[in-house]
Amino acid sequence: MTPEIVWGSARDERRLLDAETVPARHPVRLFHEYYLSRRERDGYLDRKALDPAELVTLLPWVQILEEMEDGSFNHRLIGTAVTDLVGLDNTGKPFGYGISDDFKELRLEEFQAAFRTGDPVFSRSSLMQDDRSFITVIRGVFPGKAGRRRLVYMPLAAEEKRLYE
Repeated sequence: MTPEIVWGSARDERRLLDAETVPARHPVRLFHEYYLSRRERDGYLDRKALDPAELVTLLPWVQILEEMEDGSFNHRLIGTAVTDLVGLDNTGKPFGYGISDDFKELRLEEFQAAFRTGDPVFSRSSLMQDDRSFITVIRGVFPGKAGRRRLVYMPLAAEEKRLYE
């Protein structure tokens, strides 16, 4: 079930998805399967439960963001496939760098919905490439934690991407 989200001004640019509609073998779907096997009762995936050795194929498609004391988010990790897809390596930078305010607002709404419900949020949107063309991407926003800090696990991949083919 898709968590209820209060829409921002760019709402027409995003389409929320149910988990079942994310294609099989898509990186977001595969991360969702891993998340379901490891999340805690509150729905959050504790960083201690995440084993990078089990996610070698998926980690290039994952971003990990950490909530700071002031409520903002910083990128802790940007997978290499995400960096290639978006054309930026935002590791260590504040969330929102390189994206429009409208898209930042939408993602923050997704973060808060995932934290509030303990359920992931899935969406599809367009992403501009270096040559100014657009591709459709699917992303997941998964609630996580590391100690007392909240984390966001955010896999992202082109809609047609499949792993293990």
